[in-house]
Amino acid sequence: MKFVSKAAAFGAAAAISATGLVAATGTTADAATVSVNYNCDLSQFGPLLGGQPTTQTITAAYAIPAFPSTLPGLKTVPATPITAKITVPPAVSAIITGGFGGHISGSVNGNAKFGAQAVASKLTIPDQTIPASTPPAAATVNASGTLASFTPKTAGANAFSLPASVTATLSGATVSCVADSSTPVSLGSIAVTPEVLATAPKKVKAGKAVKIQVTSTTLTGKVVAKIKKKKVGKATLSNGTATLKVKKGLKKGKNKIVVSVGSLKQTVKVKVK
Repeated sequence: MKFVSKAAAFGAAAAISATGLVAATGTTADAATVSVNYNCDLSQFGPLLGGQPTTQTITAAYAIPAFPSTLPGLKTVPATPITAKITVPPAVSAIITGGFGGHISGSVNGNAKFGAQAVASKLTIPDQTIPASTPPAAATVNASGTLASFTPKTAGANAFSLPASVTATLSGATVSCVADSSTPVSLGSIAVTPEVLATAPKKVKAGKAVKIQVTSTTLTGKVVAKIKKKKVGKATLSNGTATLKVKKGLKKGKNKIVVSVGSLKQTVKVKVK
């Protein structure tokens, strides 16, 4: 039971670590510590609770690395390691010492949120010992794991938050935990700047058109291709993608094609054989 509670808190830690994940791209903010309470349903361990409430609250203190106020769209934020200190109440400690031999270990899964995107957190609680005491006392467990990489896809302000719920699998038992309203899971918001990603073959035969694939889930509208400031192709983004075929304006040898969506520009290089 205690294992479960700790695991739940650990899930929250992963979410906060998401903030740290963003920090990996460059930062101006200071690191911080955030505590979140999670209510865990331990009804399946009823007899071990000794008459205590079947819903127990754990507190997870997460160290949050600094993160930038803006992120570039369509640029993947790498996965980042997570650490957390999770405090469980005496009732949960009693279950661990009395029903699980004083050991806790397992895994916790949850989803942080970045805008409308789910960012998976996969956490591990290595085997740790909780000493027995009379009366039972609160205990602290250390946890670590990673928050998955993610790619910002929506331009503008994106709310960043910890998992609103987590699922822990410990000693063969599965437990669900939900964040308490007394400790909001919101971490604020991060602005995503729109970007365009254009790809083209490195080489084409003379007389053949160059096919340029454009992707931008943060932008809409017209896509224009130019060679030496002369328009050589156009298309319209549909569901975040567009395909340009450029044939005129190409010369043998190296060619630079500038692809633009609004004020955003990207250059692709193609060699005509």
